[in-house]
Amino acid sequence: GKSPKLSVVNLFTPANKDKERQEQLTEILNRYSQLGLPPLPELLALGRPTFDDMIFEMEPNWKSVVTNHQSMTKKQQEHQEAVWELLVTEVSYIKQIRVIIDVFQNCLINVQQESYLNEIETERLFSNIDKVFECNCMFWQQYLLPVLQRGRECRQPLDPLLSKEGFVDHFPSFFQVYFKYFIEHKSCQDYAKSCMESSDLFKTF
Repeated sequence: GKSPKLSVVNLFTPANKDKERQEQLTEILNRYSQLGLPPLPELLALGRPTFDDMIFEMEPNWKSVVTNHQSMTKKQQEHQEAVWELLVTEVSYIKQIRVIIDVFQNCLINVQQESYLNEIETERLFSNIDKVFECNCMFWQQYLLPVLQRGRECRQPLDPLLSKEGFVDHFPSFFQVYFKYFIEHKSCQDYAKSCMESSDLFKTF
């Protein structure tokens, strides 16, 4: 006869409430996984530049762009490989940052809109990663993408000089946002670790 009493009492213990919250959070995360994230609240999306996904699409390799590659010398081909690697690396990095923003940061913001994990400070967790994403996208769009676009239009070797202005004149101002990002990187990691240790809900997230 004691078991039913115990189970009724247990319903009101913090452990059960926490478990219920965890299950609800898991349900929300599963919903996001299946249906996609809801759009960010208007106030948070305000002022964020948007970038067309198409500008990050790339061919399998530079030879798909340059038609006369077979007649090029080994040195010229190596030069093209180096230029292509620069472009691919930048796009790959942008996509990695975007995953962090879309999958983790925006997910957390949406979860907080549903009154979960409101004690977590997003900026302490992600620093200014939005700004890092923006500056990389803008640098790509303004100074690196034209190298690829010119190659596509002319079917000629990729010309890195088209990006020279970006690297020589604008690189420092574009990437100032990295100072804050790098300075806060360690504290963001420490904060994430402390959140993991103190919150079972955050672990679920």
